Amino acid sequence: MIDNSLSVSHVTDKSFPTPSPVPSVSHRFHSVCGKNISVLCDGTRAERCAGYSDGIVFSSSELLANEVFEVRIECLDPHWSGSCHVGVTSLPPHDAPFLAGGLPSHALDLCSQVTWLVSGSEVTRNGQRLRENYCSNLERIRAVYAVLDLHGSVTAVSTVSSSVLEECDVTKPPSVTSESEEEEEAEQAVDLQPHFQPQTLHFMDNHGKNILLLHGNRTATRVSSYNQGIVVLAQPLPRLFLFQVRIDQLSPRWTSSLSLGVIGVSPERLNFPATAAAIKRSSWIFQRSAVLCNGAKVISLRSS
Repeated sequence: MIDNSLSVSHVTDKSFPTPSPVPSVSHRFHSVCGKNISVLCDGTRAERCAGYSDGIVFSSSELLANEVFEVRIECLDPHWSGSCHVGVTSLPPHDAPFLAGGLPSHALDLCSQVTWLVSGSEVTRNGQRLRENYCSNLERIRAVYAVLDLHGSVTAVSTVSSSVLEECDVTKPPSVTSESEEEEEAEQAVDLQPHFQPQTLHFMDNHGKNILLLHGNRTATRVSSYNQGIVVLAQPLPRLFLFQVRIDQLSPRWTSSLSLGVIGVSPERLNFPATAAAIKRSSWIFQRSAVLCNGAKVISLRSS
């Protein structure tokens, strides 16, 4: 279920050529939807044609366990703030018109059946906020920088990245763009290539106080204690770029290990805390068997 309201708006015939239905797309939108929604292209496209609300759309069929339902945002309307609300509901779409008052204007008001939503950076259940800072705010997606914490036994790492990940056909979502759009995207990709050279990757001069940078800032060494070892890549990471580091040295004196992840704030003047886990703003950190968002554990993984 998606609440296609606020800044995510419709595409007019003049602004985009309407794509034809794609047979390989396995999911469709349900015909029951918010009053400002038009479901087009054999159910593969939903457009909000007026206002900033009443933009709820459902999948046409129930989702199976571990089934991935993917959408692509086609257009943003600068007149409105906010973004998509994305989640799941146990409310059958065909029952929605019979709710008291009909289908609500916002997905957050779907409370008659169990409804889980990600709204901005919050997780809600039946309209009640359960968790804040669960993920990067959907309304403000920005550049991210790789961040590493040379904590405990890891005392030195070097960058070894050399390429951008290639999307294989199996993992690519089906495309409904026109040929002209694909050509335009290809031209934009070519234009961006000269601005990012993987072989020039290096760590930023702003780092933890126990870090010494060597070899043109491509090697970071923690020279004292067991913490204050945060380093950040100097360049923002492009989409699908595989950033790799090599552990050059371990210290038998300390336990724990390397923490790594991404931050969404410019690190030039950031005052780094003792450990990456203490970064409380726009950060996703993988530390031992846990994933942290803004310092709070959101996923606990089973140690191997």
